[in-house]
Amino acid sequence: MSHKAVLIGLDGATFSILDPLMQEGVMPFLKSLIASGVRAELTSVIPALTPPAWTSLMTGRSPGNHSIFDFLRFELRSGTRQLRVLDSGDVACPTIWSMLARQGRKATVLNFPMTFPVRGVDGNVVPGWVPWRHLRLACYPSTLYERLTTSVPNFNPRQLAMDMSLEERALEGCHTKEDYETLIRLHIERERQWFSVLRHLMREEPADLTAVLFDGVDKLQHFLQRCVALSEWHLATLVLLPILHVDVGDPRVMLFQVRDRIVSTCEEVSDIQVDPHVLRERRGLREVVRTVHVVVQRNDDIVLLRERCHPREYC
Repeated sequence: MSHKAVLIGLDGATFSILDPLMQEGVMPFLKSLIASGVRAELTSVIPALTPPAWTSLMTGRSPGNHSIFDFLRFELRSGTRQLRVLDSGDVACPTIWSMLARQGRKATVLNFPMTFPVRGVDGNVVPGWVPWRHLRLACYPSTLYERLTTSVPNFNPRQLAMDMSLEERALEGCHTKEDYETLIRLHIERERQWFSVLRHLMREEPADLTAVLFDGVDKLQHFLQRCVALSEWHLATLVLLPILHVDVGDPRVMLFQVRDRIVSTCEEVSDIQVDPHVLRERRGLREVVRTVHVVVQRNDDIVLLRERCHPREYC
């Protein structure tokens, strides 16, 4: 019987946010998971941005090695500088899932940046940062999208992937309590969609490594940090916003309640004995708004996931 591992990324959920919520009983499962495992801080990559940071986790290498520094890159074409969107073809190092494929192991990879087009993976991939209209072509293998459409209850690609019309609307800014609540509830539904896909694949097509990235909190904080002083932006912006009184029914807290149930159910569905490793990044003198939550079963094959997340790997 082969060992299996589950890797869960909670983008934007630092311990400065999680600790108060765990103490207040909003995330009881995560609290018990951390108490039974290992908790540590990570030094982030330079630059501390989503594409290079998650690519470093995917490869165990620094941006100087894997060549991803941002979402875009300037290139000289016809004598002029033009911006090009980076993709998996720009990642210069092998990923965890490609290493597994070479060993005859399967992986399920959900919502990670720089995974489209899919390369060198044996298993199922739903790439992150793909507009919903292109999701059918982006999924791997080519039959995966149809399987999800017919098998996952209430599957909604427009909620699951990027909806550019909603992204553009959010960029216009939030001006009222209702604006913020609408945006938060949108990401709650989006993470529920990703969880539905995750649960289905873990039950029906279990892989040696299942990796999923929940990025709703990170995206929300890009809009909500304006509500607190600049010196306090890294604190619990979803919890300490002065515009609303926080209680258990607050939609900002609801997102973390949903995440706690998701993490809890992932352990139930995976049916494996796990050792939890919860890691937080730091950048310079201030805490980075990003948490990498890794749930790993220790064995000779998968322990490399934890070793490659060591701060010294990011120097």
